[in-house]
Amino acid sequence: MNSKEERQRQPDSTALPPSETDRSREFGRVFALLCAVVVAASCATTSAEAPGPAARAVAKSDPAEVARYYPLAVGNTWTYKGKLLGQPAERRVTVVRKDGPIYIDDQQGEFMLDGEGVRDRKRYLLKGPISRGNTWMSVASVSSVEHFEITDTGRSVSVAAGRFEGCVVVRATNRIDAGKEFVTEWTYAPGVGLVRMDNFILRNKKEYVPQGEIELTAYEIKTEAK
Repeated sequence: MNSKEERQRQPDSTALPPSETDRSREFGRVFALLCAVVVAASCATTSAEAPGPAARAVAKSDPAEVARYYPLAVGNTWTYKGKLLGQPAERRVTVVRKDGPIYIDDQQGEFMLDGEGVRDRKRYLLKGPISRGNTWMSVASVSSVEHFEITDTGRSVSVAAGRFEGCVVVRATNRIDAGKEFVTEWTYAPGVGLVRMDNFILRNKKEYVPQGEIELTAYEIKTEAK
């Protein structure tokens, strides 16, 4: 970021596409993806995964490794607190049931672990191998393409729920126009899941305009019955 003043600028909701503005304001929908705010979330059409470098190296992806950072089990509960577009936001998310391989939470989120990673019905949220520089993408529509990248695999993060080591950071970008991108960063802790989310608009590749941030305040992780 260029300066402290830029980081403290007010959220720019007018710079977001209509779908992004809606997702940022509708906090429940944010947590329908376990706090994953992404452009394709409100698209009616089904997303198609576009093959990236990682998609051509499926054999290197270890589902058990991915599952460490995105634990799925009935009864798992996460509580988050923060701000979205300058407004206080708080939400408790619980995985309430399992339908075949799909886990369903009380915010209408649906997730599953397959041979490549953890995904919802539209795109991968975390994809193996868990290594810095791993990239993938998801095509939501002709005008909406999400680009994902694992930018860190050893971050230390302190939030209200505690301090977590060895966290994985995933950055997703979606182009708004020639000079702006909407960016979301998710931080996942091993054995816990999502511990922090940050949203911002990146202008001209150098100016960051915060849109929201949430962090984990409490959690309960169950052991999946065999």
